[in-house]
Amino acid sequence: MQAVERIFSVLSTIAQHPGGVSLSEISSSVGLAKSTTSRFLQSLETVSAVQKEDNKFKIGSGIIHLAAAVPGTNLVQALAYPSLLGLADKSKETVHLGIREGRTLRYVEQIDTPHRVQLETWLDKTYPLHVTAAGKALLAYAAPEIVEDYLEGPLEAYSRKSITDIQSLKADLLKTRECGYAQTLQEFSEDISGFATAIFDADGKPVASVSISIPMFRFPKDNGAAIINLLKEASLTLGQKLQGAPGS
Repeated sequence: MQAVERIFSVLSTIAQHPGGVSLSEISSSVGLAKSTTSRFLQSLETVSAVQKEDNKFKIGSGIIHLAAAVPGTNLVQALAYPSLLGLADKSKETVHLGIREGRTLRYVEQIDTPHRVQLETWLDKTYPLHVTAAGKALLAYAAPEIVEDYLEGPLEAYSRKSITDIQSLKADLLKTRECGYAQTLQEFSEDISGFATAIFDADGKPVASVSISIPMFRFPKDNGAAIINLLKEASLTLGQKLQGAPGS
């Protein structure tokens, strides 16, 4: 049983470092000799529980697909988690993974900002697609009949800046497709703005969106350019992983 506990400690350490962690760092964290840690890592690599890139270890596809088999968890959710941690670490803001459920966006993952002032928990909550960046990122790439149905309304207002006009929403969705990202500028709450990008499956369909939400008093001076680049990179990487995953 002791060996199992040690292996779990190794996996837990690796999971906390989405960008990868070295043998020395793992050994130091779990309190094991390098030789022992190395043997565990070799065994974990054999079953694809971890993978080695540039002398750093990351969680492998074996663990990801095992996590995806848990009821209530889908493959994209399992694949996305390490990337969400990485986004939160780089942006220092709240990161979400969202999926479309009819006319609403459900947040299925949330990584909180390390700042003292944080957003409320949106995990497992649903909101209309047009008031969130995460929702608009999915609506912009949805099938035409889905978009037309949504535009029939009503378009509920969540703040004074919510888009409630059909033509304005059409223009916003077109801009999203042209720019490759969606944004809400105080449309959900006048205290918050956010950005999001869609994740696409092998058929080019949007299956989820990844987003970053920012309180207005911390809104970046570059109008979110750095945040947008992080999101585009993350969604592209996640799409490639999803398209290459067995059974996807």
